[in-house]
Amino acid sequence: MKAITVIALLAFCAVNASALGIWDTKAPVMDPVEFVRSIELAEPKYTVPDWLQNRTRAKLGATVPPDNKKEGYVVGGAISAFTENVKGLSKQDILDATLFAQLAADKSYDREKDTQNWYSYYKYILGNIGFVIQSFSFQEYQAKGGTLSMDQAVIQILSAIATGGETLVISATLNALRGMSDTDNRIVLFSQQSSSSSSGNFQVYPCDQAPDGEVSMALGAFYFKASHHEVKFLFFGWGSSSAHIYQGGQKTVLNSNVYARVRSDVSAKLGDNAVNLVASIDLL
Repeated sequence: MKAITVIALLAFCAVNASALGIWDTKAPVMDPVEFVRSIELAEPKYTVPDWLQNRTRAKLGATVPPDNKKEGYVVGGAISAFTENVKGLSKQDILDATLFAQLAADKSYDREKDTQNWYSYYKYILGNIGFVIQSFSFQEYQAKGGTLSMDQAVIQILSAIATGGETLVISATLNALRGMSDTDNRIVLFSQQSSSSSSGNFQVYPCDQAPDGEVSMALGAFYFKASHHEVKFLFFGWGSSSAHIYQGGQKTVLNSNVYARVRSDVSAKLGDNAVNLVASIDLL
């Protein structure tokens, strides 16, 4: 009788965890190096413009972003930003690691249609390469008034988990993107990698680095359904009934000792995607 009660309780918890959007079905399982080498990555949806065709990691060399400079980036279907405290190698680690997790999840699950499993796998990848990360719990963003702007949903969730410096740098990054044209390669990259005809799945994460070297990331995770496609969906004024966006967020840190073991393998797996799917954003 007790066994039946336990089974029923476990089933109840599983069903309700799914209903709440708490997706945590996988935990770190193997040596990080073996793990990275076992992962397959998806081919990007983004069409690299002709003028960027010759940009390869081999030609550009092993350059890393500059130390102690505020910067924003489009990273495939995500937007990242760094405070002036973050070292160049730490920036490169975050960019490579999060792009690796995106492409791995894209390979295994449909980003827009199977969001639950996509985020579960995305977390699984990050957790196996050095991030201390929890499951995601999503809630629908409730816009004030009759117009919904997705960038406001981003700021709302991040302001609750990010430091003041992180909030400032991601706000500056979003403002810079807002001023770009629909044909700017950074807008096109983000749009193509994160959305389809009427739905999307994207992440936004400002990062900071402590004096002891620990890198923290305020990770905002989002998915949406809309009545139609907009290239600059993040800044479009949606009617309250024409789009629904769901948001989740958490603070996570990168274990640099673990990631150092897989850095070269992650880079090798990404290949030229680390150049073609990452675009910097100058901040004033």
